[in-house]
Amino acid sequence: MNKEEFQTKKNDIDSKIRELNNQKIQLEKEYIESNQGFPVGSKVCITVPAHERFSLLSNERILVPEVKKLAYIADYEIDDDGEVVPSLRQLDYNEGMSAIPLFVNFKKVIIGLVQIKNKMSEAKIILDACCGSRMFWFDKENPLVLFTDIRDEEHTLCDGRSLKVHPDIVSDFTNMPFLNESFKLVVFDPPHLLNVGKESWLAKKYGKLPEDWPRVIKKGIDECFRVLENYGVLIFKWNEDQITVKEVLKAIGRQPLFGHTTGRHGKTMWMCFMKLPINE
Repeated sequence: MNKEEFQTKKNDIDSKIRELNNQKIQLEKEYIESNQGFPVGSKVCITVPAHERFSLLSNERILVPEVKKLAYIADYEIDDDGEVVPSLRQLDYNEGMSAIPLFVNFKKVIIGLVQIKNKMSEAKIILDACCGSRMFWFDKENPLVLFTDIRDEEHTLCDGRSLKVHPDIVSDFTNMPFLNESFKLVVFDPPHLLNVGKESWLAKKYGKLPEDWPRVIKKGIDECFRVLENYGVLIFKWNEDQITVKEVLKAIGRQPLFGHTTGRHGKTMWMCFMKLPINE
């Protein structure tokens, strides 16, 4: 075997290794996404049940009372046993998510969701379920609105402009941490692009849909109706650049009261729904 043959075979093997590594990363991502107990950003209560342990001080078994501690789910990972477990963060002084990790033995604790009873402020009667950079809001700090998004990040776009996504609460619109009937008005402007590069400026600005987008959008709409008060209003914004409104309405199984197209090419549709008790 000469050097050229060796290099060719080595490059082929390296290429296969990279491909397998990419497949492994995608497999782990899908496994984690399919086994998340609560959405990323959720505030949870960690309960260590009462239990007995041996005390070296008294040389006997003693009863340790139940302990509860609040934390936030920052992400998910796969542990050494192949289980999907949350990556926890401690609360800061303002009861928000800090950067300090919280380590627990998941086999010995109970994790429960702390539902935010949108009475975090009685004034928050409007929910923006995926606010992004709050592009269409006249008042981007409107005190009546609770701004939520699954992202909390900043980017510099291709034209040099700064894109800032800083929600009041980090929340997944398919599993929102709010009690039923918490808002009078819900605004839903989810990602509408399916075929777009993950690191492109379009993905950073508008987000990217997964391949099973019909399930995701339907779950999002169902969650919006769940947290909406009876006779409350849902404003649903959609752009038909890649997926038509007809396809979306078929996926969600609901019909808006009325709608209107806007935008340079007439591809953006604003739709108005009302939560009627007889339909829920």
